[in-house]
Amino acid sequence: MHAMSKKLTLTIVTHLLLPLSLCAQSIWDGGAGTTNWQDANNWDPDGVPAAGALVQIGTDVMLTGTVPNIPAQVRITSGATVTLGLDVTIGDGTTTEHGLRINANGTLNIASGKTLTINVATSNNGVQMPYASNNARLNIKAGADLVIQQAFHGINLGSSSADILNEGDVDISNANSDAIRMTDGDFTNDGTLTITGADSDGIENDGNFINNGTIEIEDADRYGIYNNAGGVFMNKSTLEITNPGAVTNDGIYSINTFENTSTGTITISKPFDDCIAQIESTFTNNGIINLTVKNFPSSTNNGLVVGTASDAATFINSSSGTINIDGGSTAIGRGMYVYEMGTFNNFGQMTFTNGSNSARLYSRGTSVNELGGTLDMTNGRVNVNMGTFDNHGLIKSIRGTPGVFNDATATNNGFFNYAGTGSFANGSGTTTDNGIDLNDVAQTTIDAGGSCTVDIAEASYEYFDGGNSVGSTDASGSITFSGVLSSDPVSLTNGLSGVTITIENVCVLALLPIELIYFDAKLKGDIVNLEWQTATEVNNDYIAVERSSDGLSFTEIGRREGAINSTQAITYRLTDRQPHNGHNFYRLRQVDLDGTVYYSEIVSVFYTSKNLRLIANPSLLSRDTELKLELSNFPEEEMVIELVDIQGRSMKKISLTGGQHHAVDISGLSSGLYLLKGTGKYAYLTTKIMII
Repeated sequence: MHAMSKKLTLTIVTHLLLPLSLCAQSIWDGGAGTTNWQDANNWDPDGVPAAGALVQIGTDVMLTGTVPNIPAQVRITSGATVTLGLDVTIGDGTTTEHGLRINANGTLNIASGKTLTINVATSNNGVQMPYASNNARLNIKAGADLVIQQAFHGINLGSSSADILNEGDVDISNANSDAIRMTDGDFTNDGTLTITGADSDGIENDGNFINNGTIEIEDADRYGIYNNAGGVFMNKSTLEITNPGAVTNDGIYSINTFENTSTGTITISKPFDDCIAQIESTFTNNGIINLTVKNFPSSTNNGLVVGTASDAATFINSSSGTINIDGGSTAIGRGMYVYEMGTFNNFGQMTFTNGSNSARLYSRGTSVNELGGTLDMTNGRVNVNMGTFDNHGLIKSIRGTPGVFNDATATNNGFFNYAGTGSFANGSGTTTDNGIDLNDVAQTTIDAGGSCTVDIAEASYEYFDGGNSVGSTDASGSITFSGVLSSDPVSLTNGLSGVTITIENVCVLALLPIELIYFDAKLKGDIVNLEWQTATEVNNDYIAVERSSDGLSFTEIGRREGAINSTQAITYRLTDRQPHNGHNFYRLRQVDLDGTVYYSEIVSVFYTSKNLRLIANPSLLSRDTELKLELSNFPEEEMVIELVDIQGRSMKKISLTGGQHHAVDISGLSSGLYLLKGTGKYAYLTTKIMII
């Protein structure tokens, strides 16, 4: 009796120590003819899955009822489409299985009002969609919740054809590595994504990530977002990163394409190192970015970093972009650092506060404040340490000394507004000032001497008299007035805040033959719709629409016959079906019956064709096969194509023009996955090849 008791006790202890991964499988067979999880006959073997079971579903079904026991894993297989019409919890925190696994051609939908909770051991992934999970899908419907409480990767997405669509709420906390790890595939967030406490990155992206909803990332120990060599990240809504890099590194660290669209807002607060570091490729901001450097920063902690001493990168703040950078609580942290291989183009509004007032913008590469761009340094300055700095817009500072300190090469073709100084820049570098000091009346007041033509700085701007366009300067700053001037002298503005130029003794102009109410250009898909309306017309023969890619050289793309004489409002429309890739500037050329020509104000749109393609043929090839490259639907301009390996090392680099074909010798390359990166003036394209 004593011996039997001992044997029985040993057997019980052995079973208690068995890992959950050795528990029995429960396979859904729908044998009961219902969708109820609790119906024992729906499972093979018959019986509701026990605690720690491996649940496998390979048929189309919408599961209902309740889940009485916590499984170790739920696996979607065999091309099944499964909908959770019930709440499910997977794992008890010690489960040594990936919580949810979706195999090739499998789809899991979490229905509205339902919650999937995953809590596995920190050595396993919450959601696993591996490399071979081709066409795997995970859909979190509006009103549904996915909660991942701990895991190695909260979500691991590996296949190029797999994708996740979140329309509900995803909450990932306490990941032992990345909260979301994408080695490929697509993730679209249309709902709310909350990431808290990742031991590595909040999101590591080597696929395509689009945010149309809200993303909040807090306390990621490395990067808030790591946009890797194969990653393309597009933010169209709200992205907030708080205390990123809690142990090391940056809020956003990007070595591939990153875009913040016109509807996007990015807020990054107090990372361990930099708020945004664009190390390679291009970051384009069309929306709003708010950056705050950490408390007590050093000179190596920056709001925004572009490139490195050896890695080329470009940051573009477009005409619709607004960037606010708080340099932190000490006079050491820098707002922005443009490295030797970095290029920075500002067409919009940038405001720098706090941090180092002697190096709010510290540039060792190529920095350009473009037409329409404003750099408001508040009480700080630009420090041009190396490279070049060009100003075609407006620079503002209340520092009391020049807003630019130049130890390299600096050129002003635009405007500056400083307190207590009349010099654009000081320092030991080469400075050329062709612009205008807005605090110097002698420069802001121009005597036309009775002429209709004057020079204003050396930048191309449209000028307005009381809101009415009177003409545009060319690149050299010359303007010939084509509109009615209200008085003599006349005060002209050009759209830059605070820029007013007074013209004295200007010529007397005749009345315009038309009174223009408005002129609009709107992008819709791949076309631009142009519309204008006249209030009155006098001797109006016709109105032609002209287009330019640089705002200087215009070509007619169509015309509309005028009403000759009219006192009624008339609306005209014209469609540009072949806009340039990049900036498109439009103006109206009104021609009178006697041939006299007048020009309207200039309007613009920015267009990037969705049909541009970098084609690699074939994409799966052996080393004895030639790789043939082609730019499809690309304008006749040059693009630099770079072949990089999975470690990001550059293996080959060529130049290719739209319409050309090019054969690349790959005989010396090792087997593996490679990324082709194409960089053009207004486009960035990527594709992948596999050498076997």
